[in-house]
Amino acid sequence: MSNPTSNFGWQMPTPTDLVTDLPADFEVFGQAVDTSLADLRGGTTGQVLKKNTNTDMDFVWGTDTAGMTNPMTTTGDTIYSSSGSTPARLGIGSTGQILTVASGIPTWATPTAVGRTLLSTTTLSGATTTVSSISQDYAELYIEIANLNPSANSNFRIAPNSVTNLGYTVAMSGGGVTTHEQGYWKINQVWNMTSGNTNNITTMYIHNYTSSTEFKTAESNCLFQAQNQTGLRIIYSAHGFESTTAISSLQFSNDSGNQNGGTVRIYGVK
Repeated sequence: MSNPTSNFGWQMPTPTDLVTDLPADFEVFGQAVDTSLADLRGGTTGQVLKKNTNTDMDFVWGTDTAGMTNPMTTTGDTIYSSSGSTPARLGIGSTGQILTVASGIPTWATPTAVGRTLLSTTTLSGATTTVSSISQDYAELYIEIANLNPSANSNFRIAPNSVTNLGYTVAMSGGGVTTHEQGYWKINQVWNMTSGNTNNITTMYIHNYTSSTEFKTAESNCLFQAQNQTGLRIIYSAHGFESTTAISSLQFSNDSGNQNGGTVRIYGVK
């Protein structure tokens, strides 16, 4: 008995076999098939059938290395690659959190607050008032100086880091008057601020104040009662600080007399 068309060499009955030959023929054929398909038996749930060698019908059961075990357990979970190619679960974050990266892996985090953060509130008094240990964790400083009350008609001034000779001020008033000065940052340089008047306010931005390699710039707006002037005056000033030292303190003073009141609020700006 032979069957030259069999791909696996299985012997099968031929058209010329006698009836009496068929039981033996099918026994030989069935045994060959059973032997060839033996590798298909067994395996466990989730396994896949793979070739073991290049030999015909030589298979083996194994883990599907090309697939992925789903690590997610909760609605909102996400998957990321851990240790190169291992799928890992990142649990859902809480309301308001954002997805960011920490130590090279994704993580949920509360976003950094933007805008102004009040760093300090200081009452002005005496010849000078210094606010020190200013936080270095912000991009800019915003300063509000309210209810200034000089004891004498004077100009209000600021010295970064209490340095009185490296500041520059260019002041412009609504009347077209422009002046400039080196030394302190002069806030109302065009006119003196009237003694005893508390309706004076100044706002200021200081940029790049934490830099240890660059000079600093700032600008201020001052609304105040000017000496010998009717009504309030407003002055815009641009300032420079010729120092590469980070600004960590601000000294406030008048060029004449003392400070009888006023409140300095310093804000950090992200």
